[in-house]
Amino acid sequence: MKIFYKDGTLFQSYDVRNKIFKNGMFKQFHNNGKLAQEGRYNKYSDRAGEWKYYDLSGRLQLTVNYLDDDNIHTFQKSKLYIYDDDNQNEIKSIAIGETFIGSKYIDATELQNSKYLDIDYNNKVSYDFPIRSGVWKHYNFISNELIYKGETKWIENSGENVRVGVWEFYHPNGKIKVKGNYKNGLQNGEWKAYNTNGELIESVTFNAGKIINDGLGNSQPQFPGGNNNIMRFIQKYFDYPDISGVSGVIIAEITIDKEGNVINPKIIQSLHPEFDKAYLDVFNKMPKWSPGTINGEFENITFKIPTRVSN
Repeated sequence: MKIFYKDGTLFQSYDVRNKIFKNGMFKQFHNNGKLAQEGRYNKYSDRAGEWKYYDLSGRLQLTVNYLDDDNIHTFQKSKLYIYDDDNQNEIKSIAIGETFIGSKYIDATELQNSKYLDIDYNNKVSYDFPIRSGVWKHYNFISNELIYKGETKWIENSGENVRVGVWEFYHPNGKIKVKGNYKNGLQNGEWKAYNTNGELIESVTFNAGKIINDGLGNSQPQFPGGNNNIMRFIQKYFDYPDISGVSGVIIAEITIDKEGNVINPKIIQSLHPEFDKAYLDVFNKMPKWSPGTINGEFENITFKIPTRVSN
């Protein structure tokens, strides 16, 4: 069976049993003609043995060893290849972990032979693809030293893996270099750095990827309940004027003073005079914040808060 992209480039090539079931060697290609994945289906139409997956440039990206039985709902031992930023063809490190079988999609209109495929109600054709899960360990490709380890999570909406939970990065002597927590791909909470003797040398606190305390007495102001609640507050108190056809981004600049009060709110990117006024009213209703510090002293700190409007 061969299936082609609209431009005639080969999309998939595989053997079939009873004219329907995949059985034997399988290959899939990127739309630039480079090989995307290859492996073997057994008589039950399950992936079996070693499968290889390639990036858009044709470099080997991932290998997965599937057991020769039902593997749809099981985790498979896998190896990920990471390349050097300066030398794109040189493998810098490898990562060992597990994958499970998930699905990726291509628009049916991109394929010549889509009538032979299962098309869902969104006019999409699905195909199997390994998704990383659980804790992965990354090793130096030459020395085999552990570089870092941590857990990943698949995000369906974005179609990518993100870092979650505790991650550890190591010195060449095996001692922990940096340790901290990720939440949905962003650094969160306290991160600690250690020297090669295992002694703590630095501590930095993050909130959703942003430094809120650098361990040197510098910290950003904090909204009650955490800065993630800022947008919830804005959504609750931003009373849109009854004016249609207004859309875009409005940006306010505010200052949190030494006592945590919101002072001097002003619009630095206007959208519409009535919307500007309504947006400023939000900041006049805000409660006190926890003030920020510079060199350990409470100080006035100014920053910008953008909001997208669609009315």
